[in-house]
Amino acid sequence: MIIEILKQLANDGRLIDLYDKAKQRALQQQQQQKQKKDKLNAKTEKVN
Repeated sequence: MIIEILKQLANDGRLIDLYDKAKQRALQQQQQQKQKKDKLNAKTEKVN
């Protein structure tokens, strides 16, 4: 069933859109994690 859905999305040309959105979301999550880590490191440096 999942394969059929993927085939249909690929035929409709929407699979690439979904891939791009997922990739963009992953990059945003990585950036947010890096910002949190940097902020935590900055707080740690202030304490030291």
